[in-house]
Amino acid sequence: TGFSCYPNPANGQLNLKLTDGASSASYKLVDMLGKIVMTGELTAVNELNVSQLCTGIYMVQVEVKGEVSSVKLVVNH
Repeated sequence: TGFSCYPNPANGQLNLKLTDGASSASYKLVDMLGKIVMTGELTAVNELNVSQLCTGIYMVQVEVKGEVSSVKLVVNH
């Protein structure tokens, strides 16, 4: 997928780690209604604060070198 996302479910801190030798990428967290709730740039290892997000299911979309990969994320407080 080009990245790993843990822990899943997350409750406060989400770790995103780029794989396949990528050193930079961009990300979006999208809720189930399609609303972008968080965006940003990534380096090799990143910590995102998801404690302000409502409990629910989100899609983590990471774009590396023009290719987009998605993973379902559960936020559970």
